[in-house]
Amino acid sequence: MTAPPRVIDLTMVPETAINDGWISLHGSDTVTFVLRANGAARVRFLLNPVGSGLTPRVIGLGTAARNGDEFTLTWHYRDDPLLAELSVVLSGPGGSVEHPPFGLYHS
Repeated sequence: MTAPPRVIDLTMVPETAINDGWISLHGSDTVTFVLRANGAARVRFLLNPVGSGLTPRVIGLGTAARNGDEFTLTWHYRDDPLLAELSVVLSGPGGSVEHPPFGLYHS
């Protein structure tokens, strides 16, 4: 049986500090998420707005590197207020796994 996908690490460019599980975004800009994982064939990045009844939305699919264990997504965000959780869903031959979210804050 094939093992489920597993996150090795998730970084951002530009490098952004995570304080108490929250990342503060500034202005209208771009951030690139770089995810290294084992056993993943597809990676979806989901934005889950904080609040009752709000629907998560896919902000993009990770693009696989040539070696197949690194996925990147460049996200262009607007200069609008945002309070949400970002989660990553990995899918592969061993099934699907959701990587625990971290918070995004933009004022």
